[in-house]
Amino acid sequence: MRCARAIIFSASILFSVPSLRAAEIVTGVTRDQVASILKENNYRAEIVAGQPGSTGALVRTGIVGHTVVVWFFNCAAESCSAIQFWSGYQKSPKFSEALVEKWNSEFRYAKIHLTKEGDLHVEYDVFLKGGVSSDYVKYAALLYENLLSRLDEYIKAAPAADATVSAGKVGDVDALAAQGKYLEALAALDEVAVALSEKAPLTVHRALWVAEPPTGFGGYIPRENNVFSSGVKMIIYAEPVGLGWRKNGEFWETEAAIDVLVKGKDGAVLQRAPDFTNLRTSSRVRNREMMAKLTYSFTGIPVGEYVIESIMRDKVSGKTASFSLPLMVR
Repeated sequence: MRCARAIIFSASILFSVPSLRAAEIVTGVTRDQVASILKENNYRAEIVAGQPGSTGALVRTGIVGHTVVVWFFNCAAESCSAIQFWSGYQKSPKFSEALVEKWNSEFRYAKIHLTKEGDLHVEYDVFLKGGVSSDYVKYAALLYENLLSRLDEYIKAAPAADATVSAGKVGDVDALAAQGKYLEALAALDEVAVALSEKAPLTVHRALWVAEPPTGFGGYIPRENNVFSSGVKMIIYAEPVGLGWRKNGEFWETEAAIDVLVKGKDGAVLQRAPDFTNLRTSSRVRNREMMAKLTYSFTGIPVGEYVIESIMRDKVSGKTASFSLPLMVR
């Protein structure tokens, strides 16, 4: 069964690496130094081996919900005089040569281009050879963050593809099935479903209190009532639809944050828990049969009637959705 799992706890130990002094003028940086600069400025960073034929090890980080890779070029020993911030967007019906041309003509620094597969790549080159302040790398990361945020909004505001595109794909499904090419027809149908999911708003198709942890998508036992005692664990089963995907190597990832509001019977907000938990999946395919298991516990909550509102924020697409469930505490 395909499902989204809540990340309950994670921790990491950061080991010290050679850092650059703020006033230092440099003509090159090492991978350790770039990773250190990113961590010092509240980005995650890890050094990973490069792919065959690449320029060697790279630094992988996360910026405004995107997986970002820092590539290294023009290297002598460990020090490199050029780096590139790179990230990718999965194929979308909103991507077009017109969008690429418009962005590249209006914005400096980070440039975008379409791949032959229809994905969108975003690149920002940083050159150090002439000598720059060591803070330059930090400011380059901040600039790239700003540009990625603006590109997210740029894509969000871009016009959607004509409905005839999806209609044509549906016609392909029928034609392939008529020829007995059922696997090919299913693949074409999957493309239609992916395109519709990307266009659709984020929604929660089903949400309910359950008697025990679900075993997977559709594998749940509804709770007989919504009456709980203070402090007990309360489990919600939910089916989100329309989550965005991002490509990370060979895998497709989804990621969403959950905010929780505890409301009184009259709708007044009694308690807020922003970023209560994080939901993430990683798969070689873009799963659409997805479920979320949310476990809540409210210790010391007075006897009474409440409404629990869960707000899902898609960190990939920027979409949001919310759902509410009534609760009685006795």
